[in-house]
Amino acid sequence: MALSYRSQRRLQEVLWTMAFFVIGVNVYSMVRFWETEGYPLSELIGDAITATIGGAVGGILLTVFHQSVLHRQARRRSFRFLILTETIADLFIIFLVFIPVTTLSGVLFGGMDWAESFAYNLAYMRSLPFLGLVLYLLVLSTLFSFFRQVSRKFGPGVMQGLLMGRYHNPREDDRIVMFLDLKASTTHAEKLGHIRYSRLLQDCFFDLNSLLIPYEAQIYKYVGDEAIMSWDLESGLRNENCLRIYFAYRQLLERKRPYYESEYGLLPEFKAGLNVGRITVAEVGEERREIEYHGDVLNTAARIQGQCNIYGKQLLISGPLQKMLFSKQGFDINPIGEIELKGKEQHVGVFSVDLPQKSII
Repeated sequence: MALSYRSQRRLQEVLWTMAFFVIGVNVYSMVRFWETEGYPLSELIGDAITATIGGAVGGILLTVFHQSVLHRQARRRSFRFLILTETIADLFIIFLVFIPVTTLSGVLFGGMDWAESFAYNLAYMRSLPFLGLVLYLLVLSTLFSFFRQVSRKFGPGVMQGLLMGRYHNPREDDRIVMFLDLKASTTHAEKLGHIRYSRLLQDCFFDLNSLLIPYEAQIYKYVGDEAIMSWDLESGLRNENCLRIYFAYRQLLERKRPYYESEYGLLPEFKAGLNVGRITVAEVGEERREIEYHGDVLNTAARIQGQCNIYGKQLLISGPLQKMLFSKQGFDINPIGEIELKGKEQHVGVFSVDLPQKSII
């Protein structure tokens, strides 16, 4: 049975966390081995196995904690707060795992019984070498939290691409692009004021982010009251993810109507335009670097989204994307026609997409 995209992402996070701490603790054991005279090789092997077991158990616990607790705190917390909180929480979980794992190691590899191994490890926790281990794990946990938060800022996969230099030279990529725009944004801003309006956008985009993993989407950037999302062709076309995320978002906002109406006196509505084609991806800037998409695909998607009000539609897609969709089942897709878009010499085929009444994504 194939894993869902959400399950794959969670499994990937568990494996990365496990690998990070397994390698980190094994590096510490290797340093002890080379610096300590008479450090037996058998003990090094036992430490390596202990580190692997501890990393595996700790990786699972850390990932569960991050996804179930800290993810909710990330909504309106500072970068510094999140790193500090994650570091303290990671250390607590690490030492929660430390005693049972090292006690088991003493039984399996140290020739001790359970009581002797437990007493030995309690004594070790009061020693100077243990303080060195604590400081080392503190640095390790801080680094892990930092990279985790930076990766969240850039989005899935982008951090790895930056580290590998993938975007240093411009490269071409075929992608589906969606421009998602808040309707009546000027009216909402005048009614709410700048602070409450910014809070509204924070809430809207936070809710949108909860759908990124289920529908395999990536946020390219936020521009004011607009979110620009993208997919590689395989992810976007699979199960019509690029369409379904829009209707899933509408349904999510509708479920949260009581919150938005009590907090802001309105229910936010969004319109969207989608296009597909080849773009150029490049890293730009020096003091402040960003990953930028270049190409006519984005301009056309933005222009298509701008036609939503003209035709009284909430979701419009380009002709090329309509042709690429697999089943189109569950959607009402109707031609708007070949229309003229600002800045385009040739007319562009545009289709409206609606969801039959009472349909659930």
